[in-house]
Amino acid sequence: MSNNNDLQHFDKPFKTYDEQIDLLISRNLIINNRKVASHFLSTYSYYDLVNGNINYFLKSSNPIIFKDNTTIHDLVELKLIEDVYKEIIFNQLLRLEKYFKTQISYAISKHFGVDSSDTGYLNPTMDTY
Repeated sequence: MSNNNDLQHFDKPFKTYDEQIDLLISRNLIINNRKVASHFLSTYSYYDLVNGNINYFLKSSNPIIFKDNTTIHDLVELKLIEDVYKEIIFNQLLRLEKYFKTQISYAISKHFGVDSSDTGYLNPTMDTY
């Protein structure tokens, strides 16, 4: 259980989009259009856009400094690529799940049938173990 002192110290205090943009600029990230940058931050969140995959773009990690000529558009492009790969993997996992469900339902139906009588798998009193 935390005490009141723990609640008074925040590791990551709230920052408005403008404050987040100022922080990124101070870390050498090129932002030519604050309105576009604000849109990106409100769409993807600071963590997903910046903290998720920035190692490739960093000159230094402590303190965080971006490599020269790195733009917020670079971060967005990387996030979009990551999202595409996640979508591909997720769709394949759904196909795999459907395949296993089909195989299991086939085996259950073949072994037990669909009859809910004494021999059916739907009979709650049947000891099948």
